[in-house]
Amino acid sequence: MQILVICRHKKFYKTFYALFVLRAIPDIICILSSYYVYRLPTLFGSMLWPIYENLPNWARMLSYFLGSYTLEAETMATTFMMLNRLTAILKPLANKRIWQKMLPISFFATISLPFLLSYEMLFIDTYLQTKPNSTSFVIMEVSNINSIQNRDNLIRAIFSTIFLFACILINLATVFAYKLNNIKVATVGSSNNISNRTNKVERKLLIYAIITFAGHALVSLLLILMYVFWEEPLSIAFLYCNYPWIIDFGTAGCSTWLLFWASDSLRKQFIVDFVPTFIYVKIIGDNGTTPPFKRTQNVQMTIQVKPQMMTSCL
Repeated sequence: MQILVICRHKKFYKTFYALFVLRAIPDIICILSSYYVYRLPTLFGSMLWPIYENLPNWARMLSYFLGSYTLEAETMATTFMMLNRLTAILKPLANKRIWQKMLPISFFATISLPFLLSYEMLFIDTYLQTKPNSTSFVIMEVSNINSIQNRDNLIRAIFSTIFLFACILINLATVFAYKLNNIKVATVGSSNNISNRTNKVERKLLIYAIITFAGHALVSLLLILMYVFWEEPLSIAFLYCNYPWIIDFGTAGCSTWLLFWASDSLRKQFIVDFVPTFIYVKIIGDNGTTPPFKRTQNVQMTIQVKPQMMTSCL
């Protein structure tokens, strides 16, 4: 729904929201892929076995490719989002001009680089493996000496490690630049309401970017641990048990819901677009905080009534 709000209204056609959409789409695909390859077979294995058994190899293999591709695309988009926050603080006046050039590059890199790193997953052979004493099953790669999945785990572990160190450095630079900028503002002693409001927005967006980075860092740490403990069944079982909530929280959950706090304008526009009037009035009340579309209706009614009142008086 947030993507719909951003795409429908031109006031959200900004680099930060464009990067949010760039990251949100792989987030959604990643969660859907995890349901397809892991969660649904675990929960409804006996019901879905006949369906999955008759699927062609490419349909089962696609889940591995999407899982690998989307996780790497998310980390790329998160890195560019952190860079966007850094340039917004270091070069606030030139930030728009900088990202007019950087945005196409970030889109191209986020789409193409993960494909180059994970395209081998399109060539794996799969089979269905049932779990002992259970009706659930998992989609597995046919074992061979040169396992494509093992190589992909190594690539994802290296990619995640580079991502963690790069974003930590960007975060440190961003926080330092933000502190330095606050010292300059305090020295000048600016009391401009617009300037203060802009600083508040930038601070909230910075906090949002750092927290969402922490969520994706948690996912990256999970991928690194899965590679390190790949040969230990108990450790892998523990990591797979925690895989669903880490993916949900670290990707779509953290970045989506926190944006309602970070962006007041997006939150208000979401209420206007999707919350029915009677629900809004019942929960929040009609005490001057009525959505814009309802206030518009009230103004129109007032304009229509006033001439009638004047005529009756004459």
